[in-house]
Amino acid sequence: MRVDRPAKAKAVALLPHSIPDDYSRNDPYSKIDSVDDCAIRHHLHFFQSKIQNPKSKILRTVSAAVCALCVMSCSDSVSTPAAVPIAQPHVPAAPPRDVPVRVHVVDMDGAPVANMAPIATERANAFDTPVAKGELTGADGSSSLRVPGDQYLYVRAWDPAKRMFANNYYDVLPGNAPPGDVLSITMLPGAQFDVEILGADGAPVASQPVGMMMSHPVHGPWWPAETTTDEQGRARFASVPPGKYAITIETRDHRHVDLPEQTLLPGKSTDAGPVTLR
Repeated sequence: MRVDRPAKAKAVALLPHSIPDDYSRNDPYSKIDSVDDCAIRHHLHFFQSKIQNPKSKILRTVSAAVCALCVMSCSDSVSTPAAVPIAQPHVPAAPPRDVPVRVHVVDMDGAPVANMAPIATERANAFDTPVAKGELTGADGSSSLRVPGDQYLYVRAWDPAKRMFANNYYDVLPGNAPPGDVLSITMLPGAQFDVEILGADGAPVASQPVGMMMSHPVHGPWWPAETTTDEQGRARFASVPPGKYAITIETRDHRHVDLPEQTLLPGKSTDAGPVTLR
């Protein structure tokens, strides 16, 4: 669904159960042809040939006069200056203005969610630094923000406590008119991801800090997280965005393991079992 300004946004969902020109202008060019003096030159050549006939003195006189008139006409046409176009005053383009965007934030059951911040980012991922941010939603789940009118931006809601994550976002195209509709955003409870990390020798990677990068199948890197393994090499990444992601686990010494697509369900725990670093 696109909401152009007015109504220029597309809802993109991360889980199936969620809410689902450029202008090419050619300026006209005006080609002004020069005066065609072909006819004048033809007559001039005709009378010059008659001048060479000694039998007609009158004809020679008339010819000479006509030649002089032709030369004067040609001279006048050549010396006439071309019209100089009048310079148009430069009118600076109006600076882009901020555009208001209204949002309504709900949970999976459609109930309004308070204390969520509407944000706009330049990229779709869930951790990009916002370029615009609105006030926290009230008890009715409503809020708004103002976004730059000259940028292509992604609008979603953000939980400052990181307990809930937006299950959909809207891409809002540049324009000076606000979206005509209120953008409805669904928040899901965070998921949990557990994994047992082993070294190449099969020993557990115990009591070490490890990082995880969750990658979206379309938008690439989506969410980073960090934790510390326990004595058995177990790592728990609590409260991460639910959805389907490829996951990379990496240690401080750059050993890593890539996991195929993992489905993380909202409010649930997913256990990947033992994995071996390379």
